[in-house]
Amino acid sequence: MLRAGALIYAIFISFLIGLSGFAIVFIAFTSRAQNEKAFESNRLIRNARSGIELLMSSQALILPDVPKTIDLFGNNTDSVYLEKKSWGLFDIAVSKAFSKNAREEKIVLIGSAANQKDSMALYLTDMDKRLSLSGETILKGNCYLPKAGIERAFIEGKNFHGSQFVDGKVLKSEKRLPKISKSLLERIQNISEGKWLKSDSLQDISFLLAKDSMQRSFFEPTLLYTSSVPVVLDHKFLRGNMAIISSVSITVKASSKLTDVLLYAPKIILEEDFSGSLQAFASDSLVAGKNCRLAYPSVLSVCRNKKSKNVIRMVLNEEATCLGVLFAWQDGADTRKQVDISISKKAVVYGQVFSCGTLDLKGSVYGSVFTNKFVLRTPSAVYENHLLDATIDVSKLPVEYAGIVIMKDSSIVDKRIAKWLD
Repeated sequence: MLRAGALIYAIFISFLIGLSGFAIVFIAFTSRAQNEKAFESNRLIRNARSGIELLMSSQALILPDVPKTIDLFGNNTDSVYLEKKSWGLFDIAVSKAFSKNAREEKIVLIGSAANQKDSMALYLTDMDKRLSLSGETILKGNCYLPKAGIERAFIEGKNFHGSQFVDGKVLKSEKRLPKISKSLLERIQNISEGKWLKSDSLQDISFLLAKDSMQRSFFEPTLLYTSSVPVVLDHKFLRGNMAIISSVSITVKASSKLTDVLLYAPKIILEEDFSGSLQAFASDSLVAGKNCRLAYPSVLSVCRNKKSKNVIRMVLNEEATCLGVLFAWQDGADTRKQVDISISKKAVVYGQVFSCGTLDLKGSVYGSVFTNKFVLRTPSAVYENHLLDATIDVSKLPVEYAGIVIMKDSSIVDKRIAKWLD
């Protein structure tokens, strides 16, 4: 006869065996569930990224501001919500992949290879006046110049010091700047007319000024802050999907930090030592103070409207840096009305400079320049189509740079991600 202790021991051993078997089954089940979850998550990430790639391709499936949900691969298992919309002079692509129990979202700012493939450094409109170079002026890259050609000049006690005028091909320019792309034209016309954004979150500026910091996801509706009086941003930390509009002026103090924000006003001032990334659109004047640091991808733009002054001007002051786009535009050929960009000594632009008026270039542009005419302002005189100690060098533009497509007939279709947003 078995002792009672032996029976209890046998039962205990059986319990341990059963518990171990249950643990093995549970671990196997949990591991399988985790693997399936990880596989599903990875599949959704791939689908979301595929959606972004589709939006960046030459496709007509998803139109601007017309969101659409599609079956990505036609197998009824990979659905993605896709949306393409404008954000200043750039585009935003939104891709949301989803299944029954999970979703993955990606949102990016889209740019273009921007004149890197054809190495275009300068396009100067042919107004029957040659380009004159003085001092330590450098032109590196392919240059479209007037038929009258290029010459050395003696200005402010300086002759041209280089061994060659252009380090690159010299091609003939036309009587006007190349036509800009249709989408870019529509965008800047909307900006000049005050049609900035479609937004369902219109708010008074007082809500913003009452806070020290504000962050808004690009997956949410745009916050649109408006004001009928001058706006001063002092000790404000603003990031993300918001636009600030004033019918008078916007001043941004160096104590403020702005990231990915849009600004619209007749007059915009970025004070000395300001640092951030933004897109600023003014209709009368825009000034970036000394030692401003505008991170990539930033846009500074002056766009004429019916209320603008005869001369509207953008100034990038000494030792300021902009990684992105300087853009000056007006519609019409009234010679009394001009747009002007001034890039001061030791100021640097990494990217694109476009002025359908004049450009006073005393600093450096590492990228491409489009302008109707150069104007050199000195203490003693004003010179047309003269460059003194200026640099335009497209070879120093980082290969990762994604700018905007300016030319209508551009052969460049290389869209790329300028920035991942959140």
